[in-house]
Amino acid sequence: MPLLFLFFLFLAVYAELSVIINIGAEIGTFGVIVAMVLTAVVGLMLVRIQGFDVYRRMAEAMSRGEAPVDEMLHGVLLFLSGFLLIIPGFITDGIGALLLIPLVRGQIISRGLLKNAPGFYPKNRGDHSQATIIEGEFEKKTKDEPNRPRLEGEKKD
Repeated sequence: MPLLFLFFLFLAVYAELSVIINIGAEIGTFGVIVAMVLTAVVGLMLVRIQGFDVYRRMAEAMSRGEAPVDEMLHGVLLFLSGFLLIIPGFITDGIGALLLIPLVRGQIISRGLLKNAPGFYPKNRGDHSQATIIEGEFEKKTKDEPNRPRLEGEKKD
């Protein structure tokens, strides 16, 4: 498995470098550097603006007493988008720019690509058939009484 990961990492770096070299041959080295810096700056500004919007929607959902699961997934995808926009390269910038589009993020979430992550979606709280009920008795003790459980049939002092 680690070798497969290294293979795909090498393939991604090779693809990025080949695209950068081909675009650099067309627009020049200075143009490539400006384009990569510009996409990173503009992309991160857009991530910041959309991040505040996601945070606002998350706070609204929590004030209504709902779990802000979809908003959290949008936040995770925005974080990934920002990460991809910081990495120099046109392929990662393209994927990061796609993740900036709310409709694309919504499709990724609705198709269930992130819904299968364990623990992300709360279990159904309305089903109480699996609830465990423990019955018991208690009595209020004063401060001067010993703090030990009484045995059945034992009388109070």
